[in-house]
Amino acid sequence: MQQKIQRSYGLILWLSAILSIKWASIFSAIVTLVIVVWEWLENPGGIFRGAGGTQWQFVYDTAISWFLPTFIYSIVVVFIAATLYSAVKIISQK
Repeated sequence: MQQKIQRSYGLILWLSAILSIKWASIFSAIVTLVIVVWEWLENPGGIFRGAGGTQWQFVYDTAISWFLPTFIYSIVVVFIAATLYSAVKIISQK
């Protein structure tokens, strides 16, 4: 019985990690897309687009500066939430 419980917790951690990466990627991509489009439309100081067209380097820099921190924070939050949810679910089945 003890070995079965330990395998369940190991499986919980793996599934939580996979879910964390999946949902953090989706959430971060959506947040990044919204911010980049908003900044491009707002065009503060004319740095995103001008007479010469879109300045893709600024668009890229903005996207990376929003995606990476959002992804890291999201992974942590989703991993903790998924792990706690799964653990509570297993404990309540006993």
